[in-house]
Amino acid sequence: MEYKGVWKPLAEGVLKRVLDESLSREAKRLRIEEHLNVRDIAERLGVSRMSAWRALNHSDERPLVVVKFGGKSLSKPDLVMKAAWLVKKAFCTHRVAVVVSAMGDYTNQTISLLKEIAANDREWDHILSFGERSSAAVFSLALQKSGVPCRVFEPPSPEWPVISDDSFGNAEPILEECRWRANGFMKPLLESRVAIVPGFIAATKKGRITTLGRGGSDLTALLLANCLGASEVVKVTDVPAINFNGRRAQRLKAGELRTICSNQEKNYERINSILQERALAYLQPPTILRVISHESSSLNAGGTVVEP
Repeated sequence: MEYKGVWKPLAEGVLKRVLDESLSREAKRLRIEEHLNVRDIAERLGVSRMSAWRALNHSDERPLVVVKFGGKSLSKPDLVMKAAWLVKKAFCTHRVAVVVSAMGDYTNQTISLLKEIAANDREWDHILSFGERSSAAVFSLALQKSGVPCRVFEPPSPEWPVISDDSFGNAEPILEECRWRANGFMKPLLESRVAIVPGFIAATKKGRITTLGRGGSDLTALLLANCLGASEVVKVTDVPAINFNGRRAQRLKAGELRTICSNQEKNYERINSILQERALAYLQPPTILRVISHESSSLNAGGTVVEP
């Protein structure tokens, strides 16, 4: 299609911006993952050194969103691919970090087994961590098959962003350490690809695996959003919305939106019915939390908004 008249400069401007952002994402990927200098990046991309330098310093203005998928939302192959499709759609307009829970009923089944063999707290955390880590690996593969560039963050690598004390089984994140790592390692990568983080898991400064307690993946998502300055956390669940009568079964109509405030006492029980209580402490302005069903057609399709 050829644009003419007043539409021509607009179309050319949009195309230039798309090309600039695409070049910038690839240049930053080469710098982060392959540690190339400006000269090598310019040669790899077939551009001048000045263009490569500008690409590296190009600011990504896309809003940042943290998406959390619950275990039941990833319990079947078609649900995993649906989740990947939702992230692919969001990646066109947003920087995206994904937090995943263990698929299906892994955690409950493993806890029952660990009780039988009387494992200690440190052994519990190490073994339970494999549920979320496996889920992250599977989701990474689904995204790659969908054509979405991504990277999994795994503990206890130096880039791992969730650092905690050594309270095995119910660890407390060290916020400043988490913020430093999330902004130093994860945020630059988000300009060129999706980051995938297994929820529920943390690591001590010495690299020992800890866990954040039941529902800890919620805490992971809100913690990362807090550290990264995300505009929104989207929790994708088998529950359509937070209900005002305290029950979880009522459905919202497609695209319907409800808003509740987390600092009102009357809403505590409703919010805590689907969100770990400690996680709510990390919901700070300007970030909002939105709860949607895995049946939604888009990550911004209705649901319940929880404001700080």
